[in-house]
Amino acid sequence: MNRKNQQVEELLSHVRTLGRQGEIMEAGRLLRKMVKDHPDHPEIPFLLGVCYSQIERGDLARVWWKKALELNPQHIRAYAYLKKMEEADPTLIEIKEEGSGAIAGDLENCWDPTK
Repeated sequence: MNRKNQQVEELLSHVRTLGRQGEIMEAGRLLRKMVKDHPDHPEIPFLLGVCYSQIERGDLARVWWKKALELNPQHIRAYAYLKKMEEADPTLIEIKEEGSGAIAGDLENCWDPTK
């Protein structure tokens, strides 16, 4: 494993630890930076989707889980999370708000819906 890949894996490990500790917002902040620096790594959008689901933003979680599947169609966890979400609410439709941060790629403006 080269140095760059090792650094990404170490950051992902740190993000997972933050998530287990309930530090969802901090994990999300790190993942937003990572997705910009490593746009082709499928685990990053998957974990970002998990963070969004934890703050009850299923619409944004779906966007990122789908992105993970675009990068790796065999990403079984992204597929399973999407399937579980659709089974919980089969009427879900993909919402594409004009200028929505996640869809437009501006995660800073959509991350915390309480602001």
